[in-house]
Amino acid sequence: MGFRSWRFCVVLKADNLVQINTPADAEANLDSSDYVFIDLRKADDYKAGHIKGAIAADMDACKGGDFQNGVDTMKAALKDATGSESGADKKLVLICYSGKTYAQAGTNVLSVIGANMDNVFTLEGGMKVWTGATEA
Repeated sequence: MGFRSWRFCVVLKADNLVQINTPADAEANLDSSDYVFIDLRKADDYKAGHIKGAIAADMDACKGGDFQNGVDTMKAALKDATGSESGADKKLVLICYSGKTYAQAGTNVLSVIGANMDNVFTLEGGMKVWTGATEA
């Protein structure tokens, strides 16, 4: 079957993979209607505490190989938060455990669903370094 049989082939510009939003920048924009904070961690960890106003989009199954689950989860979360399955023109700040693996899964999903990749950022250091207000 070759290349045509691949369901998901994602090619991202290199600069989209490393767009970082520092914790200070994130905290300064928590109340901005231009930003959507997306917590990609496991649902139980989100429920235990998350950044104030962040929406949940658990990427654990996606990270584990179920890419379609990640697509479905992200589309639903963004539709609820923005009215658009791709996040409209909002700046999307991805939050994971350390700013790496779950954020990469979320970035790949956003690329496939048609998000504006110029507006996708990863929270530097993830929840591991966050010192801002959290909600339970």
